[in-house]
Amino acid sequence: MFAIAFILGGCASPSIQYLGVEPHHVAVGGMDFKIYQIGENLQVIRVNAGRPPGRSEFRILVMRAIEQATGCEVDRDSLEGDFNLVNGVVEC
Repeated sequence: MFAIAFILGGCASPSIQYLGVEPHHVAVGGMDFKIYQIGENLQVIRVNAGRPPGRSEFRILVMRAIEQATGCEVDRDSLEGDFNLVNGVVEC
């Protein structure tokens, strides 16, 4: 049981460089995100279960979540990742 809890707990954890950073919690379009920011670099983690929308719609939701959390504009070309974890850059 401990192993299952440990594995599931790791699913919503940021990469090592963001450990200790307090995340912004944002809900957009039925998706819940944790957004970790250090300077202009950030990492977005989708924390809710369920099937995400299509790739294009998901990308739009991620950008809206980032802009809500940071108040900055997303560098669209910087976004890389999948439906669970996205890295990117903002321009403030």
